[in-house]
Amino acid sequence: MQFATVAEAIQEWAFNVGHERPECAWICSDYDTWERNPYYRGPPVEHPEVEYENQQAEAERISLQNRNGVDMVWLGRVNEFTFGRFDFEVCRANGCVQVEEVIPF
Repeated sequence: MQFATVAEAIQEWAFNVGHERPECAWICSDYDTWERNPYYRGPPVEHPEVEYENQQAEAERISLQNRNGVDMVWLGRVNEFTFGRFDFEVCRANGCVQVEEVIPF
Protein backbone atom coordinates (compact mmCIF):
# COMPACT_ATOMS: atom_id res chain seq x y z
CA MET A 1 0.00 0.00 0.00
CA GLN A 2 1.31 3.41 -0.96
CA PHE A 3 0.23 6.60 0.79
CA ALA A 4 -0.06 10.03 -0.77
CA THR A 5 2.76 12.48 -0.27
CA VAL A 6 2.10 15.80 1.45
CA ALA A 7 2.26 17.59 -1.92
CA GLU A 8 -0.31 15.20 -3.38
CA ALA A 9 -2.56 15.65 -0.36
CA ILE A 10 -2.38 19.44 -0.70
CA GLN A 11 -3.13 19.17 -4.42
CA GLU A 12 -6.19 17.03 -3.73
CA TRP A 13 -7.30 19.43 -1.00
CA ALA A 14 -7.01 22.39 -3.41
CA PHE A 15 -9.05 20.44 -5.97
CA ASN A 16 -11.83 19.75 -3.45
CA VAL A 17 -11.92 23.17 -1.77
CA GLY A 18 -11.47 25.02 -5.07
CA HIS A 19 -14.62 23.41 -6.39
CA GLU A 20 -16.56 24.99 -3.51
CA ARG A 21 -14.95 28.44 -4.00
CA PRO A 22 -14.51 29.05 -7.75
CA GLU A 23 -14.44 32.84 -7.23
CA CYS A 24 -11.07 32.64 -5.39
CA ALA A 25 -7.93 32.56 -7.54
CA TRP A 26 -5.76 31.42 -4.63
CA ILE A 27 -6.60 29.39 -1.53
CA CYS A 28 -4.45 28.98 1.57
CA SER A 29 -3.87 25.40 2.73
CA ASP A 30 -3.55 24.11 6.28
CA TYR A 31 0.20 23.97 5.61
CA ASP A 32 0.27 27.77 5.13
CA THR A 33 0.92 27.49 1.40
CA TRP A 34 -0.94 29.35 -1.32
CA GLU A 35 -2.40 27.03 -3.92
CA ARG A 36 -3.81 28.03 -7.28
CA ASN A 37 -7.50 27.22 -7.52
CA PRO A 38 -8.02 24.86 -10.48
CA TYR A 39 -11.65 26.01 -10.78
CA TYR A 40 -10.96 29.77 -10.92
CA ARG A 41 -11.98 31.26 -14.29
CA GLY A 42 -11.56 35.00 -13.75
CA PRO A 43 -8.85 37.43 -14.82
CA PRO A 44 -5.25 36.55 -13.88
CA VAL A 45 -4.42 37.32 -10.25
CA GLU A 46 -0.88 37.63 -8.89
CA HIS A 47 0.25 35.40 -6.07
CA PRO A 48 -1.02 36.95 -2.79
CA GLU A 49 2.47 37.36 -1.36
CA VAL A 50 3.72 39.12 -4.51
CA GLU A 51 0.76 41.50 -4.30
CA TYR A 52 1.62 42.24 -0.63
CA GLU A 53 5.29 42.88 -1.50
CA ASN A 54 4.24 45.27 -4.28
CA GLN A 55 2.00 47.18 -1.86
CA GLN A 56 4.89 47.46 0.63
CA ALA A 57 7.26 48.70 -2.09
CA GLU A 58 4.73 51.33 -3.18
CA ALA A 59 4.25 52.47 0.43
CA GLU A 60 8.03 52.83 0.82
CA ARG A 61 8.28 54.75 -2.47
CA ILE A 62 5.62 57.19 -1.27
CA SER A 63 7.32 57.56 2.12
CA LEU A 64 10.53 58.64 0.36
CA GLN A 65 8.86 61.46 -1.59
CA ASN A 66 9.75 65.01 -0.74
CA ARG A 67 7.20 67.60 0.38
CA ASN A 68 6.32 68.34 -3.29
CA GLY A 69 5.56 64.70 -4.07
CA VAL A 70 8.73 64.15 -6.10
CA ASP A 71 10.20 60.65 -5.84
CA MET A 72 13.50 60.68 -3.99
CA VAL A 73 14.02 56.92 -4.05
CA TRP A 74 17.56 57.26 -5.37
CA LEU A 75 18.60 58.74 -2.04
CA GLY A 76 17.81 55.59 -0.10
CA ARG A 77 17.31 55.68 3.61
CA VAL A 78 19.12 58.25 5.68
CA ASN A 79 21.19 56.45 8.25
CA GLU A 80 24.79 56.24 9.39
CA PHE A 81 25.70 54.16 6.32
CA THR A 82 24.19 56.35 3.61
CA PHE A 83 24.48 59.78 5.24
CA GLY A 84 27.82 60.60 3.63
CA ARG A 85 26.91 59.29 0.16
CA PHE A 86 24.82 62.20 -1.07
CA ASP A 87 24.85 65.98 -0.98
CA PHE A 88 23.10 66.90 2.25
CA GLU A 89 22.27 70.47 1.19
CA VAL A 90 20.59 69.30 -2.02
CA CYS A 91 18.49 66.86 -0.02
CA ARG A 92 17.59 69.52 2.50
CA ALA A 93 16.55 71.93 -0.27
CA ASN A 94 14.35 69.25 -1.88
CA GLY A 95 12.63 68.46 1.40
CA CYS A 96 13.71 64.84 1.69
CA VAL A 97 15.75 65.57 4.82
CA GLN A 98 14.42 67.85 7.48
CA VAL A 99 16.70 69.25 10.10
CA GLU A 100 15.68 70.94 13.31
CA GLU A 101 17.34 74.33 13.49
CA VAL A 102 17.20 74.37 17.28
CA ILE A 103 18.67 71.52 19.25
CA PRO A 104 16.10 70.69 21.97
CA PHE A 105 18.61 70.07 24.75
